[in-house]
Amino acid sequence: FRSIDMESVVIPPFSIPAHFKYLGGLDVGFKNTAGLIGRYDEENDIVYLVQDMLFQEKPLVEWAPVIAHNHKHPWIIDSAANQASQATGESIREQLTNYGLDTHNPGLNKSVDAGLYIVLDRFISGKLKIFSTCAYIIAELKRYARDSKGKIIKAHDHHMDAMRYLVTTLEEARTDQPQSAKHNHFSSRHW
Repeated sequence: FRSIDMESVVIPPFSIPAHFKYLGGLDVGFKNTAGLIGRYDEENDIVYLVQDMLFQEKPLVEWAPVIAHNHKHPWIIDSAANQASQATGESIREQLTNYGLDTHNPGLNKSVDAGLYIVLDRFISGKLKIFSTCAYIIAELKRYARDSKGKIIKAHDHHMDAMRYLVTTLEEARTDQPQSAKHNHFSSRHW
């Protein structure tokens, strides 16, 4: 990802046409949960990442209702979220659904590398753009790397994972406009 021309990828926010589809990517972690909101211009096949969010050391009960209330579009999550908790017997996906999130995880049977190649291809071809107000994903993108054995360095990569989920499942994007989008100021959010 170091070969990406950040000047062509990171763009100033603009007023998004209503027909651009909505989709969210969510990487749920024990300590940190990262979210990205994307808008998909299907006609030109361009994905715009318009808002990122980070929930640090917050239990699901604190942030899930906020997202569910403010963002009524589909959220793509890792298929690992389907695994039941040993404590409650309920999966993270079930918990998110109970809070009102429209969660999906289709197409995530692709390997991490396959998903990253899809993301990289979109960046190189100009089909994936990031609003300059999305500080978390921009910071992660700049430091995302592999170790000497070619393995992804699994540190500070939650937004990168959320981006991969979102970009590889565009078929789940919807056009219905969430209420919150009418008043969105497109910025990074930290709770």
